[in-house]
Amino acid sequence: MFNKWVVTLTLTLALLSGVATSAETDVLVSHTKNIKHSHGGGGRGLDKLELIAPETESNSCPIFNSAEIKYSMRRYGGAKIISQPLLQCDPRNKERCTVSISWKHSPAGRLNYKIRVGWTLKPC
Repeated sequence: MFNKWVVTLTLTLALLSGVATSAETDVLVSHTKNIKHSHGGGGRGLDKLELIAPETESNSCPIFNSAEIKYSMRRYGGAKIISQPLLQCDPRNKERCTVSISWKHSPAGRLNYKIRVGWTLKPC
C-alpha cells in the first residue's frame, strides 16, 4: 500500500515538473476571427484564412507552430484543416501563412468556429 502511494506521488511530481518545463518555453497563442456557416439547405465549402502574427517585443519574431479548430457551435456538421503553412513560416518576412479548412453541415446544421494558432518565438 505504501509503495503504491510513493509511486503515485513520484509520477505526479514528474508530470507536474514536465508541465512547468513546457510552460517556460516561449509560445504564443492567437485566434482567427469567428467563422459562421448556417445555410438553410445545408452547405459545404472551403475557407482559406491568412494567419496574422501577434504583436511581440521588438527583439523576438513569432513563427508558425500549430493550428487547430475550436468550435463555439457545432450542429450536424464539422470542419477539417486540409492544409496549413509549413512549420517555421514567418509572416513578418512577407511569407504567406495560410490555413485551408474544408467544412460541411446538413440542412438543420450550423457551424461556428475559429482557428487556434500556436506561435514559437525566435530572435529576429
